[in-house]
Amino acid sequence: MNLGGAIRSAREELGVGIKKLAAELDIDYSHLSKIENCHIKPSKDLLMRLAYALQKDVDEWLILSGCLPTDIARAAAQDPAGFLKNLRRSKYCKPEGGSVMKKNTRNPVISLFTGAGGMDLGLEEAGFDTVLSVEFNPVFRQTIRLNRPDWNPVDDHNGDVTKISVDYILEKTGLKPGQAALVVGGAPCQPFSNLGSKRGTADSRGTLFQDFIRIVKGVRPKGFIFENVEGLTQDKHKGVISTLESAFANLGYRVSSKILLAADYGVPQKRKRLFVIGVRSGKNAPSFPEPTHSKTNEPGKKAWVTVREAFAKIPKERLNQNDCHSMNHSPGMLKRLSLVPAGGNFKDLPKRLLPDCWKSGKYQGQDTFGRVKWNEPSVTIRTCGYNPTKGRYIHPSENRGLNTIEMAVLQSFPIDYKYCGGLKTVGEQIGNAVPPGLAKAVGLSMKEAIGLA
Repeated sequence: MNLGGAIRSAREELGVGIKKLAAELDIDYSHLSKIENCHIKPSKDLLMRLAYALQKDVDEWLILSGCLPTDIARAAAQDPAGFLKNLRRSKYCKPEGGSVMKKNTRNPVISLFTGAGGMDLGLEEAGFDTVLSVEFNPVFRQTIRLNRPDWNPVDDHNGDVTKISVDYILEKTGLKPGQAALVVGGAPCQPFSNLGSKRGTADSRGTLFQDFIRIVKGVRPKGFIFENVEGLTQDKHKGVISTLESAFANLGYRVSSKILLAADYGVPQKRKRLFVIGVRSGKNAPSFPEPTHSKTNEPGKKAWVTVREAFAKIPKERLNQNDCHSMNHSPGMLKRLSLVPAGGNFKDLPKRLLPDCWKSGKYQGQDTFGRVKWNEPSVTIRTCGYNPTKGRYIHPSENRGLNTIEMAVLQSFPIDYKYCGGLKTVGEQIGNAVPPGLAKAVGLSMKEAIGLA
């Protein structure tokens, strides 16, 4: 099969239309059509993004595209099946060159499923330094490299954590087992999310937590932080939690788990996330940080940070930079937006303006087509937080959805952090991230637990 046919077959296997896939990749669908019909070849970067979107191993597609050194391409052409077999037999890649870690590194961190780096930014504020980041999406790696090249995003094997060995990590960083301060990460959460596929371990992404365990076992960090959605605590997914806790206990770690509310730690967002943390030292399981903020102005705590306070920190010029994306709205959508009052939602619209799927109200919650409230933290910022139809994502006072910089600020990302990609890709980077402010609180607590405070 040729490359175009392989891409078309993978797309049709998932039941994804060509226009939908092109929109997800931020390319014109005619360009994708030409690729599928073998009129043009995709760039290596686009090919990697296609493989990621269509859940395919990119190695075979790289061979078909000719994106390989001449000698390797010649061997692959002579015996494609044998070449792939040998490639997969040596599943775990080895690094080129020496250690990437700098001499003045503080408390080194190995980061898995790094995304745009929300967890790592928070840990940086807490006194840790990420020395290696493993992220599968090539556009996300571009964001990391643009902002924090010292995090050394892994391009070998396209950042696929399932193909990266412990030996690779130790050789690349120059660390020995037991020297890393932390291994951190949150495997893709969509299989366990209340608003995702809910397929759990039946989804191939739902077993990636096992690679987290594998790497902790080999690297033997002083501690670890595993993060995911609160949906992982649901009865049908509880086996994952028990597997994690049992596996880490067998490795000699004392383990704690808890759902934390980001707003309680100064993040202007009511986002709940599950954290599983562990340490090798001491007799007791690690403690979670005490909340620093509260809804009810509890003594000794600050008030929750509001949307108004968060947006006030955005300089006007930041909204004019090329990574600030927003959704274009049709005249009909603008009309609907104008009719939603402060704090309102889809129920405030005349029935004649409601889409058919909203008229019964059976499948809509209080946040559907809702306007963000100025004087509260926002609702959870998801990957589609720019789309008013997906939740309470209408700007508090303007008739539009949130832009990506507003989403990032509500996630507590630094104002000057830059993002690669288009609207959808940047939305994914921001919406899937651990809020840096929440990660900082957990990091400070872990720093004390492993004796680095």
